[in-house]
Amino acid sequence: MIEGFTKNKYKQRFINVAEKLKLLVGAEYVYYLLEKNDHANRVAYSTHNVWQNKYVSEFIDDCHLYSTGMDVIYNKMLTSVCFPWSYLQIIRKNHKITNDCRTDYGIHNGLSYVSNFSNFIECYSLGGHIDNEGFFQSVILNQNILYPFRVLLREIAFLEMIERKWEKEEIIKTSTLNNSYVKIIGEYQYKRIYHDIHNIT
Repeated sequence: MIEGFTKNKYKQRFINVAEKLKLLVGAEYVYYLLEKNDHANRVAYSTHNVWQNKYVSEFIDDCHLYSTGMDVIYNKMLTSVCFPWSYLQIIRKNHKITNDCRTDYGIHNGLSYVSNFSNFIECYSLGGHIDNEGFFQSVILNQNILYPFRVLLREIAFLEMIERKWEKEEIIKTSTLNNSYVKIIGEYQYKRIYHDIHNIT
């Protein structure tokens, strides 16, 4: 199982947000990943645990969606990319096997957003039903309503990452906090995080 693929209060918060998002855009599948660029910390959530566990253990190294996203960020040096899955050509046999398995689990016609910000990699994917050929077009046309959900998922993942670091008695070296987090984690905790972050030499 991927480190950070969790069954805790943060996973439940993710499910609450993801279910609303699924109803809004007609999605069958929602996936969110937040990872430090050095791969030292990773938090991942999915609405399809069975596929996700199988994907990570068997297919991730042969996934053309994953390799495309990482290629854009690390090799093409772009800060973000959005790509419909059907637009990517499947060349290798193993890529086709992975794609067919994903479809067998009812995840199809999707699109992925991948971005690089403040030393973090973020991946946000939505999948439609195999019969919904126009799913990704409708999502692209309604990107403005997706952004608030993306922000909420980012906050959930970021807060879990912070809690894990505290549990390990480590310090997060990032400057991505803003006042929105005060409302979520409380003034005392926020001051502690702010102190930890801004007093690192």
